[in-house]
Amino acid sequence: LNLFSFANFDCTTNRNNNANEHYLILSVNTKDPGKLELMKQNSIIFDGMDLLMDNEELRLMVNSSFGVSPDFAQDALRIWQAVKQNMVGDYFPTDIFINKLTIKGDGTTLYFYDKKTATRLPLNCVKCGRDVRYRRKLCRSCFEEDLAIRRAEGDIYRNQHYGMDRKRVLFFDLELTGVYVHDEIISISIVDGEGTVIMDTFVKPAHKKKWKQTEKIHGITPEMVADSPSLDELIPEIKRIFENADNLIAYGVSTDYSHIKYIYDTETERDNLHKKTRCCANEYVRYIHEHHPDLVHASLTDAMECLGIEWDGIPHSSIADTIACMKVWDALFPNYYN
Repeated sequence: LNLFSFANFDCTTNRNNNANEHYLILSVNTKDPGKLELMKQNSIIFDGMDLLMDNEELRLMVNSSFGVSPDFAQDALRIWQAVKQNMVGDYFPTDIFINKLTIKGDGTTLYFYDKKTATRLPLNCVKCGRDVRYRRKLCRSCFEEDLAIRRAEGDIYRNQHYGMDRKRVLFFDLELTGVYVHDEIISISIVDGEGTVIMDTFVKPAHKKKWKQTEKIHGITPEMVADSPSLDELIPEIKRIFENADNLIAYGVSTDYSHIKYIYDTETERDNLHKKTRCCANEYVRYIHEHHPDLVHASLTDAMECLGIEWDGIPHSSIADTIACMKVWDALFPNYYN
């Protein structure tokens, strides 16, 4: 037997507050009748450790009431030495492992297993504590009750009258050379709440010459933006448009904001811009969690399909995505405008 396995086995255990007995069990599995009888004949008692047979399994039980040290790893080594000294012949077990258990206050046995051996049992509902969890750490009954409450609250929130001016609510979308901060804007579209296109243009990047991966998504090639205005040329007009807006809404606004914010020089200006932004994707995710909890995807295409909205233009182009975002927002917030 390789003693290294004992020295490195995690033998620590959490002791139950109500428990008064703690055991370390050394188990040797074998179905050889001769070896089983040999072990029975050579059972020993060594410093409070009992070697016994139980259902074709040799167990060496260490009870803390006999004064076993808290260092269970050392105990395991000492146990094996005791077994080794009292074995007859040259037989040594090869399938040997350690289990831990504690006797709880009510007399029942609680076993401890390593993660490779253990199978995780279903957890109970955190609300009623009776049934097995279904979703959100709740059983099916409690989940459905919670869902009804959240759905009612969400519907009240979405059906409120916000009194916004359609001309001062802007939807925008950017197409980029990539998803990282160093990537550049190559297309920008802005539409107001009436569906009027305020801006829709390609943008010539200052540094990037090609973007093969994102080109497969939005279809914008380097040749298509070669004669377009640069972002620096567009910044004054973009700032003027954003200044007159009360809300700036995008689908997945964090990515768009992380790139468009650099048209402003100061943190104060960027903070003011951020205060105007709203994320249509977040609102849609809340909606499906309340009305369609089985849905797991929340892309703009998924939102259009779920809400039964048709596309205007080619999906993943900035103008089509901007108009789609506006339509999804209108479906989620039917009373958003005056």
